[in-house]
Amino acid sequence: ECDDGGPNSMYSICTLGTDCADCGLRSGNTTPDEIVKEPTPRFCGDESIRGPTGTFAGTTAGAGNDFTEYSSEDYAYGFTATAAGTVTASLCGGASWDTRLVAYRSTDSCPGERVAMNDDACGLQSQISFATVPGETYTVVVEAFSSASGAYTLTLSSE
Repeated sequence: ECDDGGPNSMYSICTLGTDCADCGLRSGNTTPDEIVKEPTPRFCGDESIRGPTGTFAGTTAGAGNDFTEYSSEDYAYGFTATAAGTVTASLCGGASWDTRLVAYRSTDSCPGERVAMNDDACGLQSQISFATVPGETYTVVVEAFSSASGAYTLTLSSE
């Protein structure tokens, strides 16, 4: 059984004979039976994604206001960087309402350190870019500039 540091776990644990994405295949005579790695970084958000690339369709309607900088409903995606680089998060052409994007680097408390924020990079939609450090966890938040909410398509890319 593999615990990859899900919402109720503080550690990534790999048991002998399992193939865990973050630990690799474990075999042989190891004592104790489990290999416990360092604490898994946590993100403050709604959905954990494998990495900073992809297209994600969603809605902020009914999502609640977890990030209190603004009074709008928001939805957040978290990932752990596997390499140094630059991540771009874009809602350009992906929403019909006045969006705002914010990125945080996880720290000991939520939401963490803000590393990027934008409102209106392309009309009323937003786009941000930020540098990543391997092993650090980041949260990208989709929200409105005002109290608007709605459907969106978020595109994440990494260089």
